[in-house]
Amino acid sequence: MTISVIKLVNGEEILGSIISDDEYGVRVQDPLLITIERDYKTGLTGLTLLTYIPYSEDKSVLFSKGSVLTTAEIDIYMTEYYEKSLAYNRKHHDKKYKYNINYAISQLDSILESDESSKKKDKSDALSKIIYNNFGNSSNSSSYN
Repeated sequence: MTISVIKLVNGEEILGSIISDDEYGVRVQDPLLITIERDYKTGLTGLTLLTYIPYSEDKSVLFSKGSVLTTAEIDIYMTEYYEKSLAYNRKHHDKKYKYNINYAISQLDSILESDESSKKKDKSDALSKIIYNNFGNSSNSSSYN
């Protein structure tokens, strides 16, 4: 499998296998986004390859013709780095991402349940006020405020 670098007009660079290039665009199998990261403690700069769209089950991405600036095949060393990064991402990073998404979903569920509970309590309090103000308490003539 030949691995290419795809330079996008927005400045991003993607590595992956080009599986089609036609009037619809350039389809790339297993695209990884090239990121440059700097370790401020050591001053070293490193190249990291991250799953391009980690929240998609699709293994290929179609880039429109207008979004692709240029493509080029990469050398054997970068191909090896790509293959190892892809394997690493599949084993570690993508699972961590899915765990983080599942955690975020559970947090949102808790917030929504709390909101629903709060709404029910507000409705219950409002209903109590209506009942109290309309029917009152025979032992107490003051209204509910």
